[in-house]
Amino acid sequence: MRVCPQKRAVLIPGILILIFGLPLLSLDWPEGSGLLQHRMSSYHCFADEYNPFSTDLGRGVFLVASRHLLDPNFSQTVVILIEYSAEGAVGLIINRQTGVKLSKVLPEMKALRRRKDTVFAGGPVGVDQLLLLMRSGSKPEESYRVIDDIYICSSLDVLGGMVKQKAGGGEFRAYAGYAGWTAGQLDSEVARGDWYVITADTESVFSQAPQEVWPRLIERSTAQWTKAIDHHDARVSIPVEVASNNE
Repeated sequence: MRVCPQKRAVLIPGILILIFGLPLLSLDWPEGSGLLQHRMSSYHCFADEYNPFSTDLGRGVFLVASRHLLDPNFSQTVVILIEYSAEGAVGLIINRQTGVKLSKVLPEMKALRRRKDTVFAGGPVGVDQLLLLMRSGSKPEESYRVIDDIYICSSLDVLGGMVKQKAGGGEFRAYAGYAGWTAGQLDSEVARGDWYVITADTESVFSQAPQEVWPRLIERSTAQWTKAIDHHDARVSIPVEVASNNE
């Protein structure tokens, strides 16, 4: 990864978080929202490399919180990984929508006033930072691909361009904060059974009913897990007639 000169980056050990130069915005959030005031920056840079550390965990997978994961930061959440390596991981919670309108966060962007977009709580780290997931048929400037036609970006200029597009602007989600794990931490949580790792899909990321995403995916995840266990047991079981002949 490269670092833009004269830009400020948020770091967790070994990972460059993709947010640069974001000063605080003096706005009052609704009580209990848990979000700090923030503003996007038009300065940023990204790395396009995709080099997952394992075959299971990597950029563009969902982490679906198991039913026994009771940490209030992650209980009943679905996280999409946007970075993963031997040095740690970064993701965004996709199913925690707040009541904070994006037009209030970015009042200078007049085109937002025609839209009803709200901010999502992306995670407990860096809640004064803002990231975008956007759908685009081609790679937007200063962004990188997460899955399919979904790209991540922190550019105020790119957001402005999407909002000004015809037919109501492009499809995007704005996230305040992110989820971060240090080296080996996420792997340990997955091994402990805190998360199910499944293939991410565009429809879940941009679901019009975010509150329904976790219940639907937890059912899919547990069904896949049960099927995998049954398949494993079937492969290692010994047929009765074979066992009888060997007695």
